[in-house]
Amino acid sequence: MVGAMKVLIIPDKFKGTLTAAQAASAIAAGWRRSRPDDKLDLLPMSDGGDGFGEVMSQLIGAGSQTTRTVDAAHKQCSAVWWWRAKTRSAIIESARVIGLAQLPAGKYHPFELDTQGLGNLLKAVAKKGARSCLVGVGGSATNDGGFGMARALGWQFFNKHDETIERWT
Repeated sequence: MVGAMKVLIIPDKFKGTLTAAQAASAIAAGWRRSRPDDKLDLLPMSDGGDGFGEVMSQLIGAGSQTTRTVDAAHKQCSAVWWWRAKTRSAIIESARVIGLAQLPAGKYHPFELDTQGLGNLLKAVAKKGARSCLVGVGGSATNDGGFGMARALGWQFFNKHDETIERWT
């Protein structure tokens, strides 16, 4: 029989059922039943979508904050993000602001949605004094290429006739 092993457990979330941390704990519990002498290290991970903020904030010791902004359909919402004052570091999970899971299924056409709410949140984070900001961009309901975010941050877009472009479509 093989001696005790060192095992690294690195799951992502099981969308709709378990967070990455819950998945890591469940896998570890099952492993321990079969091999109780093994040394297990749990490292929940994220693909940048739902759960990104929680995973990353635990790694750097950041606490949650809430800021008012708009979702992908421009409805008012409160967005959770994370802040570590000591390093003036922010973590933003775009899925918490402009995420597909934030919207009712089938109600919106993708051309009606944009990233303005993410831009608003980035402005608020900058105003707080962030020196660095880690942004997970998965789980978004948008496909505007950052047009709404850029406009929220002050960018202007013009067509070939020098007319302002207000909508990304």
